[in-house]
Amino acid sequence: MKTLSFKLLVTNPIRFGFMHIMALFVKGSKWRKKIEDSGLFDSEYYKTQVAGGETMSDSALLYHYLRTGWKAGYDPSEAFCTDAYCDQFYWHNKFSYSPLEHYLFWGYRHDCSPIPSSYYRDIVHGQGLEEWIGWAKRQERPVLLISHEFSNTGAPIALLGMAESMKKIGLTPLMVSLTSGNLQGEITRRGIENIVVGLFPSPYRRRYKEERLRVKRFMEAFDFVVFNCIIGLCWAADLPKIDKPSLCWIHDGPVAMKNVFVTSRLVESISKMSLVYAVSQFTIDVFAPHCDKNVLFQLFPYGISDIGEHIEPEVESISDDEQQVVRFLMPGQITKRKGHHILLEAIKKLPDDYLKRIKIIIAGPKSMSEMDLYERVVGWADSRENVEYRGELSHDLFVKLYDEVDIVLCPSLEDPLPIVCAESLSKGKAIIVSDHTGTAGLIDDKKNGLIVKAGNIDSLADAICYAIEHPREMKEVGNRGRKVFEEVFDVDSFDRRVAQMVDAAYSIK
Repeated sequence: MKTLSFKLLVTNPIRFGFMHIMALFVKGSKWRKKIEDSGLFDSEYYKTQVAGGETMSDSALLYHYLRTGWKAGYDPSEAFCTDAYCDQFYWHNKFSYSPLEHYLFWGYRHDCSPIPSSYYRDIVHGQGLEEWIGWAKRQERPVLLISHEFSNTGAPIALLGMAESMKKIGLTPLMVSLTSGNLQGEITRRGIENIVVGLFPSPYRRRYKEERLRVKRFMEAFDFVVFNCIIGLCWAADLPKIDKPSLCWIHDGPVAMKNVFVTSRLVESISKMSLVYAVSQFTIDVFAPHCDKNVLFQLFPYGISDIGEHIEPEVESISDDEQQVVRFLMPGQITKRKGHHILLEAIKKLPDDYLKRIKIIIAGPKSMSEMDLYERVVGWADSRENVEYRGELSHDLFVKLYDEVDIVLCPSLEDPLPIVCAESLSKGKAIIVSDHTGTAGLIDDKKNGLIVKAGNIDSLADAICYAIEHPREMKEVGNRGRKVFEEVFDVDSFDRRVAQMVDAAYSIK
């Protein structure tokens, strides 16, 4: 019971605020020791930022930071930038505990990482933005594309595709992200200018007004701005309205709506946008009810490169052989949102003779916040000869997996428009998707894909059984799914949509 209570506290920011108080007043000395042992509070460094700091004891300096110093933007050490951490976790400023405490108590176990003060200061408080303002003024038709991260995941990849499409029609895009990631190198290799910078000012910072004006001038140096994802939109609520068109492209689903700060700020953010686009009808259905009725959502699916020449198999040569092994791919980060736990339970429902006729490849990174599920999945794979866990792969290696399988699984509890499904359609692979994915709205059940009920174990088990029983039909399903890719996700079709969007942006007065 104690373990469960602790988990509930640390994964909810309001409860975490209560736990912070308990830590300070009930376990005061132990908590202070945890901070001191981390090496992330340097009293000598900190006292240089505080008026009268030279006369304060180390304990008084630490107390000052925990109570008021972080709200003024002071850094506990050179290795930990308060402003940078607040930029990554926006809701944090609304509560009574410091970024350093959040990191030590929760963040370090959930893929959060501190950014050195000098690095952040050089870009945000130095001349970084001024240099890029000058760069934008020297370009033909400069456009600013803002992402919350440069990770190798759906929304940033889709934004990169938009940048490439814009470049084809004579625009000069600059991609900006709040955090770096393994996609940044690929963005550079494709010839797209990019920077990592904390764009969004925190109301608690000492230079808040100055920063807001600097960001406003930076954005207005471009012909128009595109905000990618809801996270960026919520930060945009703190920015002054700019005198250039602002567009947003929403890739999110119900999970984003559950975040502490989203629903209360969404209307304010959306109302500032000149044009609002959504990646799927599923996304529109999720967000439209929370927005002003005057907001017009426009459907805008992404486009991806055709990842290989499609050779249609000779369906006539495929028989419904009872001994034929059907190969499945379960891609994506190992989380409940992606439905890994549903897959594990669905496999238990299969008859014993069906279990001998399948092979399952699981590929995707672990989530530090769901390590129990990760260990369960890996343990399951290790215990079975016909299940293999490949781990996190580069995109080049991941694409090669499609040639090893017949069917791709996407039983997500929610997924606005998973790129792995678009890639699978490109390769002519049959897909099994949940009805809480944007992809489900593009296919007809058992014609160009199979649709299962989200979170329903029996529904997924039945679909897997159908695929095992009908390998010939599933090949035909994959062939017809290829046509969905050509009509919706093909780069040429996407280029045309981007050109129409650009025309609409430039027509705004």
